[in-house]
Amino acid sequence: MTALLEEGMDPSATNKIGQTGLHVAAIWGNIEVAEVLIRYSADVNAQNQFGITPLHMASQSSKHAVAKLLIECGADPSIKAGNGMRAHEVAKDQKMRELCGAPSLKAHAAVIADDVELLRELLANGIELSEQDAEGETPLHLAVKAALGESIGDDPLVEEEEAPAANSACLEMILGEASKNKSAISSTATDDAMSFAVLAAKQAISSLTSAQSLHNAQGLMPIHIAAEAGSLAVCEKLLTHGAPVNAISLRTDGQHSGQWGKKVDGKIEKLDNTDQTALHLAVIRMVEQAEEAGEDAPPGDPSLVRLLLEHKASPNLPNIECATPLHLALMGGLNEVVELLVLAKADLSLGCKAFGKDNTALHQATLLRNVHTIKLLTKYGAAVDAVGRDGWTPLGLAVRSNAVDAAKALLEAKADVHKAASGNGKTPLEIASINKKPEITKLLEAAAGVEVH
Repeated sequence: MTALLEEGMDPSATNKIGQTGLHVAAIWGNIEVAEVLIRYSADVNAQNQFGITPLHMASQSSKHAVAKLLIECGADPSIKAGNGMRAHEVAKDQKMRELCGAPSLKAHAAVIADDVELLRELLANGIELSEQDAEGETPLHLAVKAALGESIGDDPLVEEEEAPAANSACLEMILGEASKNKSAISSTATDDAMSFAVLAAKQAISSLTSAQSLHNAQGLMPIHIAAEAGSLAVCEKLLTHGAPVNAISLRTDGQHSGQWGKKVDGKIEKLDNTDQTALHLAVIRMVEQAEEAGEDAPPGDPSLVRLLLEHKASPNLPNIECATPLHLALMGGLNEVVELLVLAKADLSLGCKAFGKDNTALHQATLLRNVHTIKLLTKYGAAVDAVGRDGWTPLGLAVRSNAVDAAKALLEAKADVHKAASGNGKTPLEIASINKKPEITKLLEAAAGVEVH
């Protein structure tokens, strides 16, 4: 390598995704290679196609010696990658975080210790709530987890010990101070609008807003954590103080770390890692609870779904699998939730990967043989003769699978028994006759007013 550099090779030459030799040395912790490249003036702040610097690579890979060398040679720890994260925010240990210039985390310590008075003092002195620890948690993330009864801090629970009791004191303190700041701003006379107190109050509110919108290492904002836990009370508190109701969580597995891509038209593009909204998570929680409770259990409480919709949660945002909250509710048989989403203007024409992107909600309900949902969707205007994947209509799918009750519900909604119901142009009657389905054939004959021999 030294010989090539002596001959004039660019020490900052890149591969197809913009990675330099220094990026690669940082990943593997090869201090000797890094030293040579830097000696020949390699760019220590070079960013690849995803905005990642060698210091990001060293930090994420826990290569402390390389990270120290990079910083000593001018690497800038404040550079943000394409995902908005700085080098210390991708570190996996506190030593690396400190090396890369991580903040003090005093507010984190106060929340972990449940020291409300210290937290009050820090908030009064303008502590930044958007500071993130090695797990990407802000003080607000930790306060939300404490309010949900989750364990926070470095000490794991002893197996025999009970889980910690829910404690919302720190969350109440953070949000309570935000309310005071809003009141201070609204009650200030116009000529005092730029006073120090008002500026401090505005900065504090901005700090909370930032914390509300930051993802932790699991790709979750505070509102996602609360929704995933199914906490109506915590979600309501966060939403009242400006939580972004339609913000999307992130996939954070290795494939979606921001360092992998796919080739599109000859170019490498970062894999989409956007995942789910709070509404998705609330519906998933209800589906899981229904599965645990069993078929004979009463339906779950949809209050959290209703709250999110009242705060303008969109029922039409897709998750990474192209499923909207409506698709998830249909799959889980949550009829009450389906109706809430339909009333909130859920798009009944959207498909998803699981049931076909060209299939509508009514196709999905038919495939699931959910007669109640079929009647509900058609009541609210679902296109009963919509053509879906491979040319199938809902009635065609019902006939093909001999779903008699589903077919009855579709016919009651005026499904066209004479219309081609599949890609090969055959009508429902023809499909039933070919497949020798006597019961459903009689049903279709009655609807068509004809007899098939």
